Amino acid sequence: MNAPPYQHEQFLAIYLFHEIKWPFMSEDVVTYVRGCAACQRHKRPKHPDKAELQKTDIPAAPLARIQVDFVAPFQPSVPDQFRYILGVQDVLTRYAIRIPTADATAETAAKALLEHWVMVFDIPVTIQSDRGSHFTGTMFWEMCSAIGIRQALSSPNHAQSNGQVERQNQLIDNVRCVCDNNPAAWPEAVHSVQYAHNTSKNATTGCCPYELLFHQHPNRPEQFAVPQPTGQRPSRAVERMDRVFRRVKRRISDAQDARRVRVGGKARCGYAVGDTVRIKLQPAQRTKGKLHAHKSELYTVVHRTRNTYLVKPCGPNALTRTLQRHYNELEAAPPQRLSWEHSSSTYGTGTEGELDVSPSAAAQETTPIRKSGRVRRPTKFLAVNPRRVRYGSSSACSGAEADASDDDESAGEV
Repeated sequence: MNAPPYQHEQFLAIYLFHEIKWPFMSEDVVTYVRGCAACQRHKRPKHPDKAELQKTDIPAAPLARIQVDFVAPFQPSVPDQFRYILGVQDVLTRYAIRIPTADATAETAAKALLEHWVMVFDIPVTIQSDRGSHFTGTMFWEMCSAIGIRQALSSPNHAQSNGQVERQNQLIDNVRCVCDNNPAAWPEAVHSVQYAHNTSKNATTGCCPYELLFHQHPNRPEQFAVPQPTGQRPSRAVERMDRVFRRVKRRISDAQDARRVRVGGKARCGYAVGDTVRIKLQPAQRTKGKLHAHKSELYTVVHRTRNTYLVKPCGPNALTRTLQRHYNELEAAPPQRLSWEHSSSTYGTGTEGELDVSPSAAAQETTPIRKSGRVRRPTKFLAVNPRRVRYGSSSACSGAEADASDDDESAGEV
């Protein structure tokens, strides 16, 4: 039952002014207003629910899982005409490289990853990326399948799922500072910023990425002026790195717990299979400007994995293609169903499923009188002399005369 929005105020006014009454009236008012399809699509909640942060799995060894992402576009460099940067970062050690590229196609991504990471370091077990066409294209997928890499795609329109490499994209600010005088030479500044990141201490792991990956401290320019101690024996170095990695994994887990407590979340219980939801539209999807709806048509939840949901359109003529969305990109769409529409009881003199709003039916409902359970206690008056005199008592005057005589006797004794 969908009604024009102006009828919501009329429906609420009936409840507030008690013009008519029926059982479960307050619940029906809330359900009726929340279930309006037009309001669900066009109105945005002031305090939307957000999913609670989830702890990610910590890789067992370095280079086992990497994250990749494209950053673009930049001013064309000279003379290579680079306009994009492919960022690759190891999840455990935080070691990152930045690869300037001329375009952002699937072929370019596959070739750059194969030449600059796989042939230099190792074949990763898992590659985590967003759902861009350069990572979901046929060329990139065939490259991963040929060398045995498992590809993990993040939730659409949710960059936090690929958070580490997205966070490192902020290093572009440092690139801008380094190449301020010559913006066309920004590829050279990318390598300088990359070196500074890999040889600096990470706040989460407590070590620099270079040390965790190569099992030794990096040689920084300022260290050549100070004599350095000789290296450790191989056995002790291996034992030391084992202790370092145990400490690093413990620090990563503690950082994730602290981030969950700090950020928190306002998600209630999530959505169950079969619930109806609406997808929040992105600005590019709202082609009608400010008058375009903020949310899509109805979808039904068909599968759930943590905070990620598979939904499909509702209706007999809807497409069968399912979409994957994060909890933060969905919003509940409860049906506009009132109490008498799903109850077998009969209200008043009407038949089943009908509402009797006649004056006689409304008069038959009696509201119980609200009585206070408070026990009234006698009033206590302020006492001048708590042992003898109280205001309002009959002995107030005699008590005052007794006090005066006591004062005269005490003065005579002095």
